[in-house]
Amino acid sequence: MDPATTNATTNSAGSTPGSTPVPPPRTGYDRGRELVHRARSRARYLAALAVQPRLAGNPLALGPRVQLELGPGVRFHRGPGVTIAGDFHGVFHADVDWGADVFVNVGCYVSVHSGLTVGDRCRFGERVSVHDEDHVFEPLGADRGRYRTSPVVIGPDVWIGAGSTVLRGARIGAGSVVAAGSVVRGEVPEGVLVAGAPARVVRALRS
Repeated sequence: MDPATTNATTNSAGSTPGSTPVPPPRTGYDRGRELVHRARSRARYLAALAVQPRLAGNPLALGPRVQLELGPGVRFHRGPGVTIAGDFHGVFHADVDWGADVFVNVGCYVSVHSGLTVGDRCRFGERVSVHDEDHVFEPLGADRGRYRTSPVVIGPDVWIGAGSTVLRGARIGAGSVVAAGSVVRGEVPEGVLVAGAPARVVRALRS
C-alpha cells in the first residue's frame, strides 16, 4: 500500500476506520480542572450536610445551583409545596417563615437579617431581590459597611414581577401584584397593582 492510500484511510484522530479512537493525552491543566471540580463538589456536599438539620420539615423542590446560607441557630420554616427553580442565593441571618405553595423562579436573591415572612401561594418572577437590610451611607464619612434592618412581610397570593426589588420594611398586602422592574419600599395595600421605582399604586385589581 502506497503512502497516498494510507493517508486516505486514516482519520484526523490518528485511527483507522473501525478502530477505537485514541483520546488525546491529558495535560496538567486538565488534571487541575478535575481536582478543582471535585473540591467544589465536596464543599457543596459538606455545606448541604451542615444546613440540612435546620431545613427539617416540609421538603423543598430545588432546581440547580441553589445556595442557602443559614446563620447560627437560624431556621427556615416553610409550608408544603415550596419550589425554588434554580440559580438562587439565600443569605439567612434571621428566621424565615414561608407559607405553602410558594414558587421562586430562577435567578432570585434573598437577604434576611431581621426577618422575612412570605404568605401562601406567593410567586416570585425571575431575578427578584428581597433585602431586609440596607447600608448606612449618611452622614458623609459614616461606616458604609454597617446595616440598617427592618423585617419584610409579603402577604398571601402576592405576585412579584421579574427584576423587582423589595427593600427593608416593605409590607405587601394580600393578593397584590408588583409589576416587573419595580422597587418596593413601605406599605402596599391589599389587592392592588403597583409599579415603578419607587413602586406606586397603579390601580385596584378587579375582583
